[in-house]
Amino acid sequence: MIKVKYPIIQAPMAGGVVTAELVARVSNSGLLGSIPAGYLSKESLEDFIIKTRNLTSAPVILNVFVEDYRETSIISPKPQRIIEAENRLGLSLEESFIIPPTLHVNDYLELAIKYAIPAVSTTFGLFSPEVTASFQQNGISVLATVTNLEEAYLAKKHNVDALIIQGSEAGGHQGSFLSTTNANQFTTLELTKQIRESNLGLPLVAAGGINLQNIYQYWNAGADFLQLGTLFMLSDCAGISYEQQSFILNKPSLATELTKGITGKWVRSIKNELFNYLDFPDFNYPAQHYASSRLRAMAKNSGNFEWAGIWLGQHDKYQFIETDKLIVELQHKYLEYINGL
Repeated sequence: MIKVKYPIIQAPMAGGVVTAELVARVSNSGLLGSIPAGYLSKESLEDFIIKTRNLTSAPVILNVFVEDYRETSIISPKPQRIIEAENRLGLSLEESFIIPPTLHVNDYLELAIKYAIPAVSTTFGLFSPEVTASFQQNGISVLATVTNLEEAYLAKKHNVDALIIQGSEAGGHQGSFLSTTNANQFTTLELTKQIRESNLGLPLVAAGGINLQNIYQYWNAGADFLQLGTLFMLSDCAGISYEQQSFILNKPSLATELTKGITGKWVRSIKNELFNYLDFPDFNYPAQHYASSRLRAMAKNSGNFEWAGIWLGQHDKYQFIETDKLIVELQHKYLEYINGL
């Protein structure tokens, strides 16, 4: 596992939430920034990495979505419900959507070696033991996202270097891969304790629902690292607009809930018009994700956030904080913890 001064990771929030500046600010401060590869072409991903490396030479993590390999694009008919919603929002008629090809695992290995990225993390699945070994043989640690004890045991069998333990409070998609029928109901704290007591002998990264008020309990539960997303999402270096942040902070009775309807995979979303309208999926992930992506992008770009896909971790309260101030607060929290204050 990577050695850093502060064992705190900025979560790899795909879809434009994370910027190269955010990753660099985090890593330059002795924490670990994460680059999200999800939904990016190889060219776009390399461009993101180059921008990040122009700002920092410090360690970063490359996060990878583990999906069935698609060599070419797939064109599929769009569900009528989504066509009707697009029409309601003034979009022109498009009766089909495109599922783009995926990157090959060797593309990630190539980029990690080329730009001296010392760790990759996986979401939605595991690398094979052979692929895991190919990264490790090049000095690259492999971290796996798990959402239950069974996934943790399997990740151990695949020889990963660390486990990212994602609880039900986490914003964004649940990284479950052994069973995706039902949503994960274990909290981050419950899962961390379960997996720590199982003595798998791997470093543990707690992820989901962690904030400045409850941060100590996750270290006390046995986490070696903490991964935070929502706090960074609501900071000034995030990739979402000030208007979207304001919508989140000012929405009356803001609530989040896990839903499968928007993207075909369980995701913690704010409860807005989109959440209510797409209450069940027409396709599994990633098809449902791409089927609804045009609708969600148009809504976000036009400031109609009631119809935007907004993933948000479960917290008692939400607040805007400057990125540099947040980093300092997190540094202080860790120093207080290790000094017993």
